[in-house]
Amino acid sequence: SPRHTTTTSVRAMATSGNRKLLALLQRPLEPTFYPKDDGKTVIDLPENYLTERYRPIGEALQNRFGNDADNRIPVRNVGTPNIAFAEVIDRRGGFSLFNAKHRKIAGDLIALFLNQPDVESLMSVASYSRDRLNPVLFQYALAVAIQHRPDTKDLNIPSFLELFPDSFVDPSVFPKLREEGAVVQQENRVSGLMVACCGGWINFDLIGGSFLELFPDSFVDPSVFPKLREEGAVVQQENR
Repeated sequence: SPRHTTTTSVRAMATSGNRKLLALLQRPLEPTFYPKDDGKTVIDLPENYLTERYRPIGEALQNRFGNDADNRIPVRNVGTPNIAFAEVIDRRGGFSLFNAKHRKIAGDLIALFLNQPDVESLMSVASYSRDRLNPVLFQYALAVAIQHRPDTKDLNIPSFLELFPDSFVDPSVFPKLREEGAVVQQENRVSGLMVACCGGWINFDLIGGSFLELFPDSFVDPSVFPKLREEGAVVQQENR
């Protein structure tokens, strides 16, 4: 019926507009202002949403990363949310739902996201939080909130396997995958190279590329990698 068609169209348009939230779930170890969607999307943050490390060079960063983007996502300044309760978990430390303290913090962060009055406010609060909180905590809380809000529940959330693949792949297979991915071209690879993962198997042919490039944190001391990746990917040599 025309009424049903109109309702479906409105829902589809709303879902399309809300997809900007998914940009916050991409490449969780990189700063929020860093390009998403293979360089096509940039999130424009208010200056006071940048962390102290990048605030002095905020304008240069926006110019550097935003000029070639096809899609710019402006983030509304709604003030700075109180996320001190969640900063208790070390940004570069571990996060586990089996830890009662971590579970309580995650619940409070989910509540903060759920209580935002609209998608624009959620985008703002989440954008501010992303670079200040433990990435696994943030990804978990935002994903749960998106799935339970009536205005965002239709979005398709990436799996944790996509977001943190190195947490699921048996490290004993990395040497073989590194050799295969970095040296042998796609057409010459051994068919059927499989990765044991999550109780099942992943066909490496479907992933392609060098695992060192895809998951470099699997080959570097995890205590230093997040800082190195953030610093090297964003700050030009003269500003380091």
